[in-house]
Amino acid sequence: MKPVPERPTIKKIAQISGYTIGTVDRALHNRPGIKPETRTKVLEVAHTLNYRVNKLASAMRRQRTLVFGAIFPKELHYFYDDVRRGFLDAVYRLRDFRVEPLLQECERLGRGEEEALTSLLRAK
Repeated sequence: MKPVPERPTIKKIAQISGYTIGTVDRALHNRPGIKPETRTKVLEVAHTLNYRVNKLASAMRRQRTLVFGAIFPKELHYFYDDVRRGFLDAVYRLRDFRVEPLLQECERLGRGEEEALTSLLRAK
C-alpha cells in the first residue's frame, strides 16, 4: 500500500518561501498588506507544492455558513429527482461544517437557467 502524500500546509509554504505564516495567509487569500512580488513568490511556492485552499476549513474558521447552490429543471423530473436527492443528501452529510443547500428550479434544460442562476446569486 502506498503511503498517503502529506497535504501541503500554509506553515510548509512559509518555511520554503521564507515568509511568515501571516504573510503567506494574506497572499493565498488575496488580502491586502503585502507587496505584489511577495504575493507572487508565495503563490509560486504554493503552486509548486500543489497547495489548494480548503474551503470547508476556511468557512469553519470564519464561522460562516457555506452555501451549495444548484439549479434543477422541472422537466425530466424522473432523473433529476434522484440527482436532487443526492445533492441534498451530500449537503446533509456536511451539516456539521455549516453547509446549507440553496436550490432553484428552471422550466427545463435550456430554458430559465439564466434567471435561476441570477436568483441564486442574489440570494448569496
